[in-house]
Amino acid sequence: MRIAWIEDDIPIIKSVMYPLEHEGATIDKFTSISDAKSSVDEILKADLIVLDIILPPGPEAAESNYSGRDLLHQWRSEYQKMPPVLVLTVVTNPQILAELQELKVADIINKPVLPSVLKARIHEVLAAKSQPVMADTA
Repeated sequence: MRIAWIEDDIPIIKSVMYPLEHEGATIDKFTSISDAKSSVDEILKADLIVLDIILPPGPEAAESNYSGRDLLHQWRSEYQKMPPVLVLTVVTNPQILAELQELKVADIINKPVLPSVLKARIHEVLAAKSQPVMADTA
């Protein structure tokens, strides 16, 4: 399993990554919007994207309070196929959360989160991704 983790507080969330790494997951870390944009091809090859929505924009990106949401919006409009996106955030604003749902995120998890809970939710998202699409036979 390869996870593209877009998060600026890597040292703070390292403990929630550990169980995933311990079971063999490869976690590629990106710490700003600019970092993610310059690595988009690599990120789109991942099995899952874990995305914080409050990120530093980086030197070439526009300033936004919710730059992760803005990045996801841009990628959804530019790329036909993307891995599932799990949002890990401290944001509780109902309008922002509704916008994320409209962007078809697979799950939204509030920080802080227990490592075991995050690991289980990641496995649920990946299991749902691998379910075959049933053809309508009616």
